[in-house]
This record gives sequence, C-alpha cells and structure tokens, in this order.
Amino acid sequence: MLAVLIDPFACRVADLDLPDPPRPARGRVSPVAAQSEQRVLSAIYAALSHETMPVDYVEAVELGGGEHLLVDEEGKIKQDRGGLICQRYFRLRGYHETLAGKGLILGAEPSGTERSTRFTVEMIRPRVMYLELAGPFIRETTRPWQRMTTAS
Repeated sequence: MLAVLIDPFACRVADLDLPDPPRPARGRVSPVAAQSEQRVLSAIYAALSHETMPVDYVEAVELGGGEHLLVDEEGKIKQDRGGLICQRYFRLRGYHETLAGKGLILGAEPSGTERSTRFTVEMIRPRVMYLELAGPFIRETTRPWQRMTTAS
C-alpha cells in the first residue's frame, strides 16, 4: 500500500510502502487477518514516530475524496523525551491547522479499509511548509532537525 510521508524532521516528502491491509471478510476475523492488521498498524506508528517523539495515538484528518492524513493525536501537547514540547511542525496548504510531528497520507475505501493514496509526492511537496520551534515562536525552516549536543 503506497502512502506519502511528510517528515518535518528531515524536511522532506517521500513515498512510503506499507504492508497491504487485510481485505474485509464476512463473519469473524481470522487470526491471519488480525496479524496482518497489526503489521499495518505497527508500520503506520513506526512511520509517524521520531526518536524524540514516539507516537502513541493516531488521528485521521480528512482531506476529501477518500484521502486522509494521519498525525500524532497528542503531538501538540506532548513533550519529547528531553522534556521539551514538539520541535517540528508542518502546514499543508488547503488545511487550516498547523500539525505537530510527521504526517502520513493514505486513502480509504468507503468501508474504512485503508488503501494506497491517489496523491503523489510531486502533488504534495509544493503544498508543505516545514516549521520549527524557535524559543516561544514557530518559524519556517528548510533545515533538517539535528540533535542538540551539550558542551562538556
């Protein structure tokens, strides 16, 4: 399943190949389908997480046309492992809100099953603005995130 990853830590938009979701079946969910769904969810959480900002809960933002953007539901309120609030954000032209952390664009069938997005990297890249925390302000950036080191 093809997704588009928006990574404000690396300041890039890239294709991401995720495991295909299990196809809905009538009746009970088989153990194989449950394992397949777990692989899809694990890949989504891994793609959205960053070393400073692991993702615990995912929120879907509707983009229209059966496309949605997955983001960290707690991104704006979460502190990173160093005790700081999120260091990287992005804006997506056409969406009204600044989003914290990474974003993952996927499509969805009317049944709710994920599918490959119809968007391409070339369609999304010019619509993204990367932002970083600068003191009490958020400013635009094109520089990838770097781990801060302390002087000894």
